[in-house]
Amino acid sequence: MAIDGPQTTCVKSDFYDLLHPSVALVTAREKEIHAVRRREWNRAFAAKALSCHENKISKYIDQLDLCIERDARQHFVSDLKNLLYWFGFDAMGDFVLSNLFDMLQNEEWHSILEKGLVEMRKWAEDQMKQRLEKYEDKLASPDVAQWLLKGVKADLVKEGTWAWLAGDSLLAIVGGSEPTASALIGLFCQLAKCPNHADKICGELRHLDICDPRVLAAQAHHLNACINEALRLYSALPSGGNRTTREMGITIGDNIFHQIRTSWRHATQYPDDYFERGQEFVSERWTSRPDMVRNKAAFAPFGTGSHTCLGRHLAADEMRLIVARILTKYQYKIVPGGDRVEVDLRDQFATKPGSLRVSFELRHDEINGSHDERFEGI
Repeated sequence: MAIDGPQTTCVKSDFYDLLHPSVALVTAREKEIHAVRRREWNRAFAAKALSCHENKISKYIDQLDLCIERDARQHFVSDLKNLLYWFGFDAMGDFVLSNLFDMLQNEEWHSILEKGLVEMRKWAEDQMKQRLEKYEDKLASPDVAQWLLKGVKADLVKEGTWAWLAGDSLLAIVGGSEPTASALIGLFCQLAKCPNHADKICGELRHLDICDPRVLAAQAHHLNACINEALRLYSALPSGGNRTTREMGITIGDNIFHQIRTSWRHATQYPDDYFERGQEFVSERWTSRPDMVRNKAAFAPFGTGSHTCLGRHLAADEMRLIVARILTKYQYKIVPGGDRVEVDLRDQFATKPGSLRVSFELRHDEINGSHDERFEGI
């Protein structure tokens, strides 16, 4: 908490200049600038705006489901990593820019997401300019771009305005897609290895509305515990979140440290000092075994203080809805050699897990054509 808590004097390190000359909320290093920009973002993540986005999420979950069902009926192997990343980018592209990547529909990566950072930054600026041309259009579900443009529309000629808009739109799409996808990949991998957890989740979902994220958040206790454990083990920013001290240094306990740079997130996710059997997937630590969490402050998957992720509730809802849909409709197992999640995992600011190739099988009721009534109207 001394490094990244509400009262910290530390600031983001120069690592966060990675988008230069573009800038974004997440890369703003000066606290005063970050505070002003965050107020612009708060409106895009207000309850009303997020409620509108729930309708969009269901559309992309349907598309994800369709891809999986097609594979299951044809006995094809599913590349779950690709499917979950495609879902994330499709949903966030729509949420941020009303831009359709259509990767789930086309079942292939969009070309811009295979480019380098320079090309992606230019693309993001072009997208915001195109979005400005449609600014007055009445959208059924206002996107993030509309809120950002509303906040700066009178200042578009000012130097630096477009650098902010390009950086913010790019970081929102990437930051809202990759961390959620990587946590889901880790979770589905763990559930395949420990099917008793999947069975327990299915049991508690049997009489719940699996299309209502509020119901799932309040009543699907084992589902939420498994999601928490996946977020702990598959940290979105394993060595990200770099902080550096200011001139006055930082006090930790009875010691004062000067001129230090630290990356602390990965170091608090696993040690037994903070979590009993910290290297293992033990979802019960979030339900019946709270004693297995030895330091609650060590669990901060969405950041802390003024840098807490604005989209944390949206991300949690997406994970609940996706896991609930897939587990209640399918059984699955990892194909031989199909688990490369941790072997090929890379720390590239955000976690990039390896591939997860699985075979899905429709549950008995689905095979016999007895469709789960909870899916009606989706």
